[in-house]
Amino acid sequence: MKLKNQKGFGLTAVLLIILVMGIIGGVGFSVYNKQSKTNNAKQGLNVTGSNLQSKTDTSNLVNDEKNKDVYAGWKEFTSKQRSISFKYPADWVLTANKSNDPGGADNSDIISPNGTKIQWLSDTIGLGGGCWVEDGTVKTINVEALTTLPGSYYVEYSLSDGMGIGVATKGPDGKTPQSNQDTGKCSYYLSFEDAGNPNARGILTTFEKKVMPADKDVAKLILKSIKY
Repeated sequence: MKLKNQKGFGLTAVLLIILVMGIIGGVGFSVYNKQSKTNNAKQGLNVTGSNLQSKTDTSNLVNDEKNKDVYAGWKEFTSKQRSISFKYPADWVLTANKSNDPGGADNSDIISPNGTKIQWLSDTIGLGGGCWVEDGTVKTINVEALTTLPGSYYVEYSLSDGMGIGVATKGPDGKTPQSNQDTGKCSYYLSFEDAGNPNARGILTTFEKKVMPADKDVAKLILKSIKY
């Protein structure tokens, strides 16, 4: 009888041990599963936060680019005769030319280190016989209205050896503006009216001289900075 009791006790002990191990294993698995979910959730938050930070950084870069002053460090020229001004880079040289105009018209060249020359003339009556733009030998490449100079345009036009640019007036019905006292037909004429004197016209252009490729963007900014 004692032997039978010992066997029964041994079997019961084994079953209890198995049961306890099963409970411990189940609890351990549950804890591990919860911990894994917590870690995954934290990792997901970190990835989301990183993406949000990346998007924020990109947005800040875009805003900084929009708010960037492209004319920072530039010089400003103001006409002595007209209420006109424009900006040009500090490394471009503005040279005043002798003027034979009795009214004291400004006559200057703005020259880049690469050799691009933009001519400024505050007053002119006629350019001498026609249009530089759309006269059959050149073609308009690009036209943009100037908000700072109502009624005038920034114009790019082709030349035999490159591209010219200028501040232009749109000819009524494709004809040269009458105040130029010139002949010929053109879509745009390389001069602009003075706000205070419709009979006076100013010039800011490269005329038949090309813009050096390296100066294209800067030269465009110079012309687009013109204002009353």
